[in-house]
Amino acid sequence: ACRHALVPALATPVLSDQQFPAFMEGIKAGIHEPNRRSGGIWALMSLAAAALVIAVATFSMFTGPEPLKADEVQSVSTEIEGASVSVETPEGGVTSINIHIGKDDI
Repeated sequence: ACRHALVPALATPVLSDQQFPAFMEGIKAGIHEPNRRSGGIWALMSLAAAALVIAVATFSMFTGPEPLKADEVQSVSTEIEGASVSVETPEGGVTSINIHIGKDDI
């Protein structure tokens, strides 16, 4: 038996003279235009995520709570009877809080 008889005949498309220029343009377009990678959507999503992280970090830096000032005393008080409290802050120095008690109360 002939081996060619076992292989089904493949239909070969025939191009008409009017179809040939469009066929060649399709081939040229495939050669000259690079294929788009399917990873483009992932690159776009990564870029969007990075922009979001930068935006949130910037927003939190400029709108976050004000930093506490360790050298600023807002109020002082004492529950010691007869005592008084004073705050001294020399210019450029360290703030000190003093409790004054009478000599007889010690």
